[in-house]
Amino acid sequence: HTNTMDTNAELSVAETLVTLVKAQPTAPVSGIHQANQSSEGSKSMSLSSSSQAENQRIFFPLKLHDIVSDENHCDIIRWLPSGKAFIIADKKRFASEILPRYFSQQSQFTSFTRKLTRWRFNRVPRGPLIGAYYHDLFIKNHREMCYHMTCKNENSSRLHQINSSRAQDSHNFNSHCGSLSTSIPSLPLLHQDSIFHPNSMTINPVDGRRLQQLAAVEANIREIQQAHEVNIIQQQQQQQRLALVRQLQQQNVGLELRKVRLMEAASRAALISGYIGAARDNVTSIC
Repeated sequence: HTNTMDTNAELSVAETLVTLVKAQPTAPVSGIHQANQSSEGSKSMSLSSSSQAENQRIFFPLKLHDIVSDENHCDIIRWLPSGKAFIIADKKRFASEILPRYFSQQSQFTSFTRKLTRWRFNRVPRGPLIGAYYHDLFIKNHREMCYHMTCKNENSSRLHQINSSRAQDSHNFNSHCGSLSTSIPSLPLLHQDSIFHPNSMTINPVDGRRLQQLAAVEANIREIQQAHEVNIIQQQQQQQRLALVRQLQQQNVGLELRKVRLMEAASRAALISGYIGAARDNVTSIC
């Protein structure tokens, strides 16, 4: 009899808990929707602010890509046939026409080259492409890859902005989750470990397209390196050929000198033989 009373009491407690849960379904759901909306709004605001800052930081590579791609400036600055590097053909006209037009009036060619160095552009030091500049993400007809370029002076500030934005998003989401947890009654069926934590998410920013672009850039770099190595080998072979030609020329000069000396000796021998013949004739006539 006591066992039946205990089971009836447990059933009544369970029924009351179910009725409590069914009586308040709208408040948590609406709170969750509000939290999602607020978190999405904060994320969109952070993305818009980060995109604006990114556009400001990426302004130089985009402008440079447009200048190099403009066919009206091909006699001053242009892409190389491979499309993986560009060269400034006329530095004086570039400093007098391009820099004041697209950059500030006080811009000089030396400051422009320093800015190229800050944006991680590399200059070809020697070979047939000497003076050309190239970057892994600066390629003809691929203007969108410029958005992934970074400046040396902006790495620390960029990482700080990314970390602060992530920390702010996490704080906002955790605060919303905390406000929702206070409004939901504690039930024995729920467990604290089942609460969603945003810090447990791992986001991989590298997608398939980015991997393809990086693979293409690496292939281009390998091609440039191979061409550079071939150029060095050709220069060494040319130097060896020049040394051989000089050696042969020196040998030819030595042979010509020997020929001249032999000819002089032969002429002297002929003169001496003539003198000897004349002396014989004189001796015979006297005798």
